[in-house]
Amino acid sequence: MAIPSFNVCHKLELLKEQVKSLDPKRQEGEREEEGLSYEFQEMLESLPKERGWRTRHLYLFQGFWCQSKEIQAIMSFQKHFKPLQNDVVIATIPKSGTTWLKALTYTLLNRHRFDPVSSTTDHPLLTSNPHDLVPFLEYKLYANGDVPDLSGLASPRTFATHVPFGSLKDSSTIVLSSAPVQAVLASNGCSLAAEHMPESAVPQLTSQHSDTAKQILKTHDPDFASKFVFGPRHFNVYKGAEFFNAPYGPYWRFMKKLCMTKLFAGYQLDRFVGIREEETLALLSSLVEKSRNGEACDLGLEFTALTTKILSKMVMGKRCRQNSNLPIEIRKIVSDIMACATRLGLMELFGPLRDLDVFGNGEKLRSSIWRYDALFEKILKEYEDGKSGDDGEKDKDIVDILLDTYNDPKAELKLTLNQIKFFILVRISHQLI
Repeated sequence: MAIPSFNVCHKLELLKEQVKSLDPKRQEGEREEEGLSYEFQEMLESLPKERGWRTRHLYLFQGFWCQSKEIQAIMSFQKHFKPLQNDVVIATIPKSGTTWLKALTYTLLNRHRFDPVSSTTDHPLLTSNPHDLVPFLEYKLYANGDVPDLSGLASPRTFATHVPFGSLKDSSTIVLSSAPVQAVLASNGCSLAAEHMPESAVPQLTSQHSDTAKQILKTHDPDFASKFVFGPRHFNVYKGAEFFNAPYGPYWRFMKKLCMTKLFAGYQLDRFVGIREEETLALLSSLVEKSRNGEACDLGLEFTALTTKILSKMVMGKRCRQNSNLPIEIRKIVSDIMACATRLGLMELFGPLRDLDVFGNGEKLRSSIWRYDALFEKILKEYEDGKSGDDGEKDKDIVDILLDTYNDPKAELKLTLNQIKFFILVRISHQLI
């Protein structure tokens, strides 16, 4: 094969740059930077910068990489915004469902002014975009260095932002969705308001001061505790064995430490990479073979099977190598559990009805979990019977490590088999969402 000359390669690079220059978003970003004041541009030049993708550069400002126009708006917001005691700021990352969250928050906070279910109510959401009713601080109100008059806004004033947490003002109420309320309250010893709004099945954790929220966020406990919720607790046969939604205490701290130092330690993650590569190559070989033989292939099913095999081998690689059908069997049971739990979760929206098994889904959930329990009881027994004692630390899968901890008389905390089984169930279900 002929190797392109330097001139040809150089011309290709120039052509790529010309195509990029025609990108309207990039042109708009460059025009934005050109429209900044001389003083502000001088300040930008003092910041670390890297090449941007929508604008010419991204600048490291208050710990995060931002576009120049965003920095200008943030500085204007920080200088001029005067928060009131009952202000609510919805802080989200981009493309995380912000529009829906704005609409829901506006509806909840204004439900006494605008009845969301009345046919006679002229609800603002029927005629206005959620982004107009809950405006962004940096992209609308304080964009281009504007200083808006917010004194006429109805209370509680509600705003939104994608601004990093460290750049927010004190004194506004900060809403953290899906946080492990009990764990965070106890772990920080702070005065917080934990609200479970009747219109929402999602718990909300609110803090009146940014310092309090920093204590919550600095250990990443909300992210670590993200989980699939198995419907009302009394339908779960493992109730009392939870880790992720357990009250903060010795068990919660012990399990988090075990996750960080052993279950998902660096050498384990390296092992996971090997498993992914092995299964991906096996899938590619299978697809090539089917293509050569002219066989039909459902890629959706193939990729689903790939995910299941990878996850199962990460958790219990030894059993999966001996029984290739085990990952499929586990996925079927866990999918049934999740389906029942999801249907039960809808009943959370109807207050007292959440305790009633109106459609029999609670009994179906119990039955599915018992099927999982019987299967994993057998798997754990096979692990115990097959222990050789000569496995290296880096050759152990997640079940190996959990059973070692279970059998360790010197462990900080004694695990039960139910806690092990439910921990694995939550991890598998979390990956299948």
